[in-house]
Amino acid sequence: MLTKGLISVVCQITILLAAAVNYFSNPLGLQVGDSLAYGFGSDRNLNLLSPLGNSLRNWPVVSINLLIGNSALQILMQTAFSVFAWVNLIRAYNKSDFLRKQEFSIVGTFLFLTSQNLTWNSTQLSESYSISFVILILSQIIKLKKHNSFLDYFLIILLVYLWASIHGRNLTSLVLLLIILMIAYSTWLIRVLKFEKFTERKLALALIAVSFATHAIVVNSNQRNQEYEQGLGYKALAYTYTFASQPEAPTVRKELSKIRELECLTLDGSADLYALTNEMKQGCKSANIWLNENFTRWYAGFLVSHPIVASKMAIGGLLYGNQPSVLYGSTVSILPSMAEEIFFGKSVSDPAKYHSEVSSTQDSKVNAPLLLWIILLFASILAGYRGLDSMILLSNLKLPIVISFGSILSAMLTVVICPSEFFKLTIQMQILFYLSSTIIILNSLSEKKVNND
Repeated sequence: MLTKGLISVVCQITILLAAAVNYFSNPLGLQVGDSLAYGFGSDRNLNLLSPLGNSLRNWPVVSINLLIGNSALQILMQTAFSVFAWVNLIRAYNKSDFLRKQEFSIVGTFLFLTSQNLTWNSTQLSESYSISFVILILSQIIKLKKHNSFLDYFLIILLVYLWASIHGRNLTSLVLLLIILMIAYSTWLIRVLKFEKFTERKLALALIAVSFATHAIVVNSNQRNQEYEQGLGYKALAYTYTFASQPEAPTVRKELSKIRELECLTLDGSADLYALTNEMKQGCKSANIWLNENFTRWYAGFLVSHPIVASKMAIGGLLYGNQPSVLYGSTVSILPSMAEEIFFGKSVSDPAKYHSEVSSTQDSKVNAPLLLWIILLFASILAGYRGLDSMILLSNLKLPIVISFGSILSAMLTVVICPSEFFKLTIQMQILFYLSSTIIILNSLSEKKVNND
């Protein structure tokens, strides 16, 4: 027992020290195009903040950065919050009824130490906070197996609300995860909704959840309707990624070229993202208007009528996100590269050129360890159905199983909606998948080992 506790403490200290090394190697972090919109830097521009989403970026991250007003302290804050979230996860798991606590602590620590995770703590964007909130939500879910109080449920609702309010893609992921959860727990949900089972506590939690959900939807809806810059809508800019440079862009452009309002837009593949947005601001303003008002509906129809293209976008984006071609902020990881490659592949290809005729065999390899983890997940679940005890064990793992598959589907949906920057768009769901899958794998081992624990 002492050894198990010691390993947990060592893992927590390692996380703290590694985060400190990473921070002091680059205390100012990396500033990118969106950094100023998130309020990074010393300029406390209150016009960047809107509680109702009438700003380019949403209030949770912006409010923190405006309150601090210093790049070094802002990076320190998101680094400290990240350490808090991951340490809390290890502590929650070690206090839970789940098995193989030492192994989970080690795997979780290794995942934190990867440069693919640490890079976001050194980047002036929202990804660090998004990942941290996902970790805290998972921690709170783990705690629910032992605690079932009003406060525990309220904390989950609050954390989910804050996470969903950070970015529109988080809200989209939440909707998908909730749909999967409702399907998986439909019987339980029916029981809860019965009048005689609807206690005052459940009613209060439901009202809080509905209030938070309504505000998160309003915030994200308003944010999408903002003007990115004069003459260019935020939605038009985001949608341009869909037909600018991703592997399936030629098929999307071919169908878009049939739209009258887009005839003035260069859709032959010769124009990059910046050229296209400049055209929309100057000589092709009709494209900006049409994309803002009609693209969502048109694109949904396109995906339905082109299922093979949609599948390629979903699967390709997921795999490319698992082998990032570049990281963001300058990062120091104490892990050897071989250890990082347990989770993330080594990029040897350019996604935009993957389906190009000029691509050679050498630069079109996809190295995605995520596929092996998915196989291990399926194998663990199937191996668990060998006896009555294992059936009971897997029923206790129902929620981690739902989270694992939900996170993968969420990542795939995200890159279909915006097939660009695959690593950035999928990183939080990749981390959630690895952690929830680790729980399943560690708890689905042979009955003999389970009983010994």
